[in-house]
Amino acid sequence: MVTPAIKKQTVAAEAIKDHTPAKASPTSSFSQESFRIKPTVALHGAGLIFAEAPVVEIRSRIIPNCAGIYNDDHILGIKRIVDFASTRPMYPPEVFGPEEYWNEQVFVGSSGGPDDRHRVPRELSVKEIQDVIKAFAAAAVRADKTGMDAVRTQGAYAYLIHNFLSPISNHRTDQYGGSLENRARLLLEVVREVRAKFSTEKPIFLRLSVSDGVKHLDTPSFVIEEAAKVTQ
Repeated sequence: MVTPAIKKQTVAAEAIKDHTPAKASPTSSFSQESFRIKPTVALHGAGLIFAEAPVVEIRSRIIPNCAGIYNDDHILGIKRIVDFASTRPMYPPEVFGPEEYWNEQVFVGSSGGPDDRHRVPRELSVKEIQDVIKAFAAAAVRADKTGMDAVRTQGAYAYLIHNFLSPISNHRTDQYGGSLENRARLLLEVVREVRAKFSTEKPIFLRLSVSDGVKHLDTPSFVIEEAAKVTQ
């Protein structure tokens, strides 16, 4: 569902990240610098803002200063931005998203091989997968409380959701691996929970990389035909 007002205006303002100490705090709260940047986009008439990307767990941060929406302390800072933007002729949602872990332990869909340059990822247990899904759901509740008009879940660029979708990275043998139905299970469970927790009159969006882009290689990969099936 997209409101007529959104249809008539520009959808803009991608990839505004709080990735430097000047723009985000160690607690992942939106900073004064964030407040200066994001509403500036609203003032230029964008109809829909996706501000990328508050994370749903503290371990989801790509770098230490990623903004967050994983506890209630983050609501006020984000709401301040939403409230300001809402006084302009626009509809200003935020996006929450990536599920990567930059710290001492790295969690992925399937465990990785030895690598002397990077941390070796550890496979998530089924219980940990359920915890991730709950984290997305809790973030949707917080997003609703800030007054966001929409939310978008990040499932692109080899972030965790795409990590499960791709047979290149997903070598699981349980209900979250193997067939496309199983590889898409995490994505669909996340979307289902986000939809259940976010106001039904507001839209939710999903960002996907619809292909691994390696069809020239002799190996199974996530391809556009599979992406089409998943989105149906």
